Formats: sequence, structure tokens, C-alpha cells
Amino acid sequence: KAIDYGNWTNKANVYWKYKDWNEEADINLTSEDSVLVGKPEFTIEKVASEKEVKVGDKVSFKITYTNTGKIDLTGVYITDKDYSEGLVYSDFSDKSLWTFDGKDTWHYNDVLPVGESAVLELTFEATTPGEKTNTAIGGHNVTDDTSEANDTVLVKEETKLESPEEEPEETPDGVDAISGE
Repeated sequence: KAIDYGNWTNKANVYWKYKDWNEEADINLTSEDSVLVGKPEFTIEKVASEKEVKVGDKVSFKITYTNTGKIDLTGVYITDKDYSEGLVYSDFSDKSLWTFDGKDTWHYNDVLPVGESAVLELTFEATTPGEKTNTAIGGHNVTDDTSEANDTVLVKEETKLESPEEEPEETPDGVDAISGE
């Protein structure tokens, strides 16, 4: 197990003296191999589909997890449990790439190669007015490193359309058609 990141060289040297009947030989074998132990690095970005919605509307948050390191990442996950009261979790996208634990964490079902991104979209229902912030935390099983991102959406009261007041209509003889006066 590597204890640090970087380019590491492993060198093995084997020496033995060989003696067989009347023959003697010194044998010296050397082998060397190098390996790059890359640092696992990633970014996470979260963007609301709408910056302003009404109570009762659905709002989605797109979470993009990008492998910016030098090694493929395994055990990629996103936890989304820190969201404002008034946002109620509804659903998530791409069930073929992500597995939901039923509580607050989604696990990526594959290895995330260097330079690649995985996108998870979470949908919530806005149930109360106000500014609603939603925070996601991402990580992987290569190290204990995590990163977080958030975005905010403004939820407004649902506006009810008021019907215009009826204006009295006058008939040709000057009598109000609604009241009869």
C-alpha cells in the first residue's frame, strides 16, 4: 500500500552463489519497476434548474461530480441531506448510473475515469415560501476526502388570480341588466 503520492520505484536485487560439482558461478539479478501513485481529486458543482419557483412547483438540482485527479475513482457517492425546510425530496435521475440508499445518499454504479464527470439530478417539491438552500456532499472510497456545493432557489407564494369585478351593464332602456334597477 502506498503511503504517499508520486512516482515510486521498486527495485529488487537477488544474489546467490551457485556451486555444482566442479562448476561455480555468482548470480546477480536486478529488477526495477516504477509506478505513479496519483492523487485522487474531484470537484462537485450544484445548480438549481430555476432560481425562482412558486409553492407547489418542482425544482431540480443538477449535481456534477468531476474526477480532476490522476487516478480513476471508485466508490463515488453524493449525499444530499442538508436542504432547507420547505423542500421535499421527490425523485432522482438516471437510475441506471446511480443507486439510492433510501435515505440521503446516492452511489455511482461504475468507476469514474480521470477527466470524466457523473451527473445526478435531484427533484424536490417547494412547499413553503422563502429562500431555500440545498447542499450536496461528494466523496469516494479511495480517501476520506469530501467536497460540498450548494445552490439557492427563491420560493414565492402561489399567486391567485382575482376575477375582475363585474361592471353593471345597461340595457338600451337604461335599466341595469344585473340588478334590474
